[in-house]
Amino acid sequence: MAAVALVVYATFLGTEGPLYRWLRQYGTVVYFGFTCLCLLLLGRAVLARLAAAWPLPRWHGHAVVAMAVALPLLGVGNAIVAAFFDDGLKARVENVTEWWGSLIFVLGFFLIAAMWRRAGLALQLTQAPRR
Repeated sequence: MAAVALVVYATFLGTEGPLYRWLRQYGTVVYFGFTCLCLLLLGRAVLARLAAAWPLPRWHGHAVVAMAVALPLLGVGNAIVAAFFDDGLKARVENVTEWWGSLIFVLGFFLIAAMWRRAGLALQLTQAPRR
């Protein structure tokens, strides 16, 4: 669902009008909400399994908790501004929270990659033989 919401949102970037506003509002909520949920569930599962088998640095666990707190707080802050302030401020806050949320996502995916690397997990891409 997150990927579909991102495609819909990105397709209509740069357009104007109520349809764009609606797509941006709900597309970003669905994209950020489901990506946040997926990232946190994956981060927690990876952290739990790897911590049982390999000693992980303490900051890995703290970083997963920080993401679990920061992402929903950004969403709540965005919702509060949308409910109580004018459209000009609302648009600026939406932009800021979307960029900060995106940065947290990227850092979260790097964190998961760092945990996998510490555990020695590797992925190798090969080409299947032709038949």
